[in-house]
Amino acid sequence: EVPRAEAAGPTLIWPAVAGVDFLKEEGQLTFDLGQRSIGLNITLTPDQASSNPPPKRFHVELYGASGGARVHPEYGLANVTLVSGTEAQAVWALLDQLQQPLDTTILNRVLQALLSKFTAQLTPEQLTAVLDALGKCVLHMRVPVCEFCPSTK
Repeated sequence: EVPRAEAAGPTLIWPAVAGVDFLKEEGQLTFDLGQRSIGLNITLTPDQASSNPPPKRFHVELYGASGGARVHPEYGLANVTLVSGTEAQAVWALLDQLQQPLDTTILNRVLQALLSKFTAQLTPEQLTAVLDALGKCVLHMRVPVCEFCPSTK
């Protein structure tokens, strides 16, 4: 579980509650030699959902690597964000691309996707995702984000 609500722009990302929003489970993942990713099933329980409003978040943690493998210290903890529906999910899915070592190509792709998705007014939940994504992009950029912004070089 996430210990407390996290600020994201003008709104909050609330904790998802184990045993109510999702089933808390432990298990073992087995990677073949050279394999860099693997699927993971998580059981969500929307019929029992907590009163915390979306977006809600919990963590999945990788630990205890063996056989010469290691868990990268920066990427061994993943956020899982529960959202209200498909429109919100489309925005939050862009954040998945920012959970890896970033380069200019990835940043440009995410920023272009953000621009192309928003032709109507955003819900507070969608705005939270956009602000979260922009924050991650700005932290990794070495160029101005707009013509009116000072250079970060």
